[in-house]
Amino acid sequence: MLGPSTVCLVRILHRELAQQPQGCVVELDELAIRLGLGYRQSGRCSLSRAVERGILFGFLHRRGEMLAVRRRVPPLSQRFKERLPDALLGDYIRWETASRTTISGSGRARDG
Repeated sequence: MLGPSTVCLVRILHRELAQQPQGCVVELDELAIRLGLGYRQSGRCSLSRAVERGILFGFLHRRGEMLAVRRRVPPLSQRFKERLPDALLGDYIRWETASRTTISGSGRARDG
């Protein structure tokens, strides 16, 4: 599952891109401070792990030295759905059903 660091990372990057839609430069050490995470230029650190999880879950995509940020939440793959506890799976299925209804009812998806 996505942890709070990755969720906050994606939200911060999304907010930055909403203000600068052509793209923006984010200083990694400052980003780590905003998230309350450790950062080192070389080696594994908390910020690197949050970025890697964002990539693993499809919220971020590496493009050379840049990151693309997904603007909409993708549906979970079957592999991840199978790993959810029953109560959370029920919540997810309700959310997924409501999202499909919103998309088909409005003709387009909402940002989220």
